[in-house]
Amino acid sequence: MTIRRRTLEDSGLGFMIPVCSSAIGTAKPFPAFYQHIIDQADVAPERVLFVGDNLLNDVTAPINAGMRAAWVNRKLSGQAQPAPLCDGTMQLAHLSQLPLAISSLLAS
Repeated sequence: MTIRRRTLEDSGLGFMIPVCSSAIGTAKPFPAFYQHIIDQADVAPERVLFVGDNLLNDVTAPINAGMRAAWVNRKLSGQAQPAPLCDGTMQLAHLSQLPLAISSLLAS
C-alpha cells in the first residue's frame, strides 16, 4: 500500500485513498468491493471516481455500481491527452494526467 500511496503523492494526488482488497475481505469485480468504497467515501456513488487500468474491474464494474471511472489505458502514447469515452469514462495515457481529467470532470 505504501508504494501506491507514494505514487499518488508523487503525482499530486495524495488526497486520494488507495484501497487494497486484502484489507477489506472482498475483491474486484465483486459488488461488495465497490459498495465498500462508496460506504467509505460517504458520498453519493456518482461523486466517487474509480481509477485503474483494467476495463472490467476498474471501469465497467464501478460504473455498474454508480461510480464514475477513469481508465489508464497503457496502450496509449504518453503524448495522448485525456479524453472522455462515450460512457463518460475519462481515458488517460498515464496516472499523471489524472489532475487534468478531474478538472475536466468537475467542469462538466
